Amino acid sequence: MAIDEPAPTASQMFARNLRAIRQRRNWTRARLAKQLEVVGTAMETSTIARLESGNGRSPTIEEALMLAFALGADPVEMFLPRSRKDNVRIGVHDIPSGDVRRWLRGKAPLRDADRRTYFTEVSDDQIEAYERFIRNGELDEA
Repeated sequence: MAIDEPAPTASQMFARNLRAIRQRRNWTRARLAKQLEVVGTAMETSTIARLESGNGRSPTIEEALMLAFALGADPVEMFLPRSRKDNVRIGVHDIPSGDVRRWLRGKAPLRDADRRTYFTEVSDDQIEAYERFIRNGELDEA
């Protein structure tokens, strides 16, 4: 990526990761469409192709979750670069994917967000996990 080039967005990362995960499984788009039926939804192979291309619309939340379910993939990881050192663009900000990953998992607020406000919106388990992380560096899943 060139220095002045912005980081990929979460939608662009989803498109790249959808294709990469499907290909790592050696699945055709038809095979993925069939697996989507198994998990309870229908999607045309042409829709899968459009979502993989990153051109046009982004997946709905439901589509993203069903695609991750069908692929047996972590839905959070579908939106992020594999390396925590790589950035992802949110709005006008290029943010390290490790920070975005912790935010999406409810582990820590993003950037300068107020921790009190942030933690009023997550479960008690997530608050305890965050406090353990601050105290001991343990980043467990709640």
